[in-house]
Amino acid sequence: MLCVCLCTVWRVRVKNSAGLWSRWSATWSFTWVGPGVPTAANVSTDGQPCSHALLRWSDSTHVKAEPAVRYEVYGSNETGFTPRR
Repeated sequence: MLCVCLCTVWRVRVKNSAGLWSRWSATWSFTWVGPGVPTAANVSTDGQPCSHALLRWSDSTHVKAEPAVRYEVYGSNETGFTPRR
């Protein structure tokens, strides 16, 4: 996951069908500018069935994070799941 205002450095190489790796590419970098990760996510049912669960979270507390204009929520019965579209 990208962190707001953190310089990320990366490079890439390829592997061919014979299993041989190329040299690494030149190093590239970028700084993510955008909304931060929401915090304090929780769910409550207030004694109601799970179909009436209430999800709550707080906006990112990072001082340089841009304000959010939309949220997407994904759920699963597996911990560590990956959201798919």
